[in-house]
Amino acid sequence: MTHLTRKLLSTIALGLMSLVLSAAVAQAQDSKIVKIIGNAQGATITRNGATIQLTEGMPIQVKDIINTGAGVDVYVQPYAGVVATVKQNSHVGVSMLAADDAELDLTVAGGGGSVVAQIEPNKGHKFGVRTPKGVAAAKGTVYTVVSDGVTYHVETFAGSVTITPIPDPANPNAPLPPAITLGAGTSTGGTSEQNAVAASIALAAVAVVAQDTNLGSASTTAGTELSVVMNSIIKSSPEAVGTAVASAASAAPGQATNLVQTAVTQAANLAQSGSTVSVANIAQQATQGATTGLKSPASGTESQTSGSTTTATTLATAAVNAAKSAGVTDTTQLNNIATGAVTGAASGSGQNATDIGTTVQTNTATSVSANPTNTNANATPITTIDPGIKVSPSGG
Repeated sequence: MTHLTRKLLSTIALGLMSLVLSAAVAQAQDSKIVKIIGNAQGATITRNGATIQLTEGMPIQVKDIINTGAGVDVYVQPYAGVVATVKQNSHVGVSMLAADDAELDLTVAGGGGSVVAQIEPNKGHKFGVRTPKGVAAAKGTVYTVVSDGVTYHVETFAGSVTITPIPDPANPNAPLPPAITLGAGTSTGGTSEQNAVAASIALAAVAVVAQDTNLGSASTTAGTELSVVMNSIIKSSPEAVGTAVASAASAAPGQATNLVQTAVTQAANLAQSGSTVSVANIAQQATQGATTGLKSPASGTESQTSGSTTTATTLATAAVNAAKSAGVTDTTQLNNIATGAVTGAASGSGQNATDIGTTVQTNTATSVSANPTNTNANATPITTIDPGIKVSPSGG
């Protein structure tokens, strides 16, 4: 081998090594904690047996275990194009990190909890969440995985998710069932409570990412996903809209008006397409949920004057105007939507329904006909759902 050949090969080898190292450095920079909402003291990483306090911007690596206590959610970017939200009361392992592929693990010792995955579509990105019964993986979607460490529940809000079974450690040679694919708006089954939990944590996670423009393209994508997730909730669990909006408004107060507008717009679009959904009912749930959520914004979010008549009126007005923008022209229907919006806003904010209704009528040229008492509207109370509540996941 000539000196020139050896030199050329050495140069190529160094170039390849440089590319590998550059990719590794870029991956290390991309894999990090991007946001913490709530009680940050309750968020830690277990790394090499040591417990480390989590901070925004902290790099993550394979074999880390992300721990969240009560009242704190951690937003993780495994790589650019994916944001995974580790909800409160969760223990989640990092089992794979690559340039366009990653996996979180709910089966680590002491594992379990809830994860919401947001994956940019049409980019070829891959992301999965390992559960005791299989890996829920997707390309370009929004989905929630809840596990108690033994069983699991998966709900898909956009795109599709494939659940690939994994061997049972107690019987590793047993034949595996076939993989299943869940389309948008479907789940592994479960109770209405489970579906409400999944919907609430998904909408809140998407709203937080949509609100944070520092997250770049992920934020832009989340803005679109918000409509998709809301549409899915209205179609599959319309009774969960109020609770989901309350949780999202608490986590992302700056998205409150957008949440109300999105809910009403999606309901109106569905109604015009032949759905039996009541737009007035969705307007009531959305305004009540938003005003309820704004009363108790999560720590780490911007505070807002949530209990004021002005805020309640703004949200109710936004609901009616969203219906108009979506093509609702029937006077009776618009009056019913206005009445529902005022009823919800008054109930959630604790403000006088008559005062809100008077202003909304003036702002929207509608008639609030229900007159839901001289004080506050009568509506079933809505509370922000606790994503850490123990459910009995149905998967497996």
